[in-house]
Amino acid sequence: MTATRPSVATSGGTGTSLPLRTVQSMVVDDAHQYVFVTGKSSVGSSWELHVLDFTGNLLNPAGLSDEADSRGMALVGSTLYIARCADDVIDEIDTATLTRIGSIAIPQSGFASGYDYCALAAAGGKLWFHPNDQWSDLTGIDIAAPHTVTSYPGFGTFYNPQFATVASAPDLLVVSNLNDADTVAFDTSGAPPAATATGTGIQFDTAAVTPDGQDILVPGSAGVDRRRLSDFSLVRTYPVTWNGYSEAVSADGSHVAIASNVYARPGTPADVWVFPSASTTPNRVWRLPEASDQVSTRVAFLADVSKLFVVTSDIGAASRFHVLSGPTMQATTLTASTSRTSVTYGNRTTITARLSAWGTNRRVTIWKQPHGGKAKPVASGNVGGTGAFSVTVAPKKNTTYWATYGGDSAYVKSTSPNRAVTVHVIVRGAISGFYASSGGYHLYHSGVHPVYQASVTPAHPGKCTTFVLEVHRSNGWYYTTQCFAMNRKGRATVYLKGLKIGKHYRIGAAFQDKDHGPGGTAWAYLRVTS
Repeated sequence: MTATRPSVATSGGTGTSLPLRTVQSMVVDDAHQYVFVTGKSSVGSSWELHVLDFTGNLLNPAGLSDEADSRGMALVGSTLYIARCADDVIDEIDTATLTRIGSIAIPQSGFASGYDYCALAAAGGKLWFHPNDQWSDLTGIDIAAPHTVTSYPGFGTFYNPQFATVASAPDLLVVSNLNDADTVAFDTSGAPPAATATGTGIQFDTAAVTPDGQDILVPGSAGVDRRRLSDFSLVRTYPVTWNGYSEAVSADGSHVAIASNVYARPGTPADVWVFPSASTTPNRVWRLPEASDQVSTRVAFLADVSKLFVVTSDIGAASRFHVLSGPTMQATTLTASTSRTSVTYGNRTTITARLSAWGTNRRVTIWKQPHGGKAKPVASGNVGGTGAFSVTVAPKKNTTYWATYGGDSAYVKSTSPNRAVTVHVIVRGAISGFYASSGGYHLYHSGVHPVYQASVTPAHPGKCTTFVLEVHRSNGWYYTTQCFAMNRKGRATVYLKGLKIGKHYRIGAAFQDKDHGPGGTAWAYLRVTS
């Protein structure tokens, strides 16, 4: 079966707090299971490097404690290159040992402005960087010693250029902000690099290149656009709320992740989306706890797509790092319904679980929790072709029912909303002592005390049965009530005194507590004749 558009899910936690007010770059090292994040400190004006493991633990090893002014990053094998443009250097970090093994001097001029300053990329055996804050020529430095710097003025000037590359296409370099307006794709295998296509009017702060090097994901007016790098023609648009902050493509190219900008947006729209690459309908969506206050976000897949890493900047607070499990699995909707939401004690209702989609596992479990009791499974079974599994129950107390689905390799586990069933007590009443009946009234002689007994099923020994006595006057019925404890069989008895000759009376009984819905008797009518 195919899944419908998924409902929004929370991230499952608040994530790991990072002492950053702005996020610039995130790099995932699958080989050594580290995530590197750079951004502006939340307690000062410096830019910092932070290291986390794949479970979200903040490590920050001592060997990297002096990486001040860290900005753009690029990973080549086991070497992480960190641009520290304000210090005229690119540091080389061994990701196996988390230590700095070298530094490459770079020329810099100008001043260190916003978060778009000092981006970095690796392609064609070079590191591509900004030689000047704001306007600069396309500039690269050889990774190999003696680290020759070369600028290529023939392509025009770039305004704080932003880069996009992919390791599987090592000579491809995509650069944004040519003349502060366009994006250019380069083949860097030769010298000088060759411009292969220009995207007129296309710009990005972050972008993701597909593993085959054929397409690029960039922000668009209706979401995130997937464009051919051969001519920047539009392939499809992945629709998200408002616009995209950042994009990622899985290592196998099968899925696309997008973090969207929902800052101050009304309602509770999703802010993280995962799409099959060929689809405009997401498999899964999330709303992170800090979504309303986000000012920037970065996303990245683990190579085996078992996890999606999301780092956010939260305005006025620390950034947060989230680990979302099973991001490419499909969401499925699980509901529970009842044939009757209200039953009398001893009667039955049918609980039906409905699963919108599944893979190899069709099994669902229906649960119950009686008032004041513990949750227990009622029944388990495979859903049929329509996705339904039903069980008939006879609850003895007010009971909440729901359904669960354990998921499988393709679909995430799911829990349905709760469904409450109210169980009403049975209250019976019997009047005695009358000498005759007429017109629906029980007739009594003066001096005889009518006896009225009520019984409640199930019995609630010691609890109060409410008796209601009403007298009819010219403008209607007027009532009085009194409460009497029932015995262990659920019975309680009252004796009526002081009834007046010729007056019309009626009596009944009712019971309700937290365990059960209300139940009551029909009226018993009576009159004292003489």
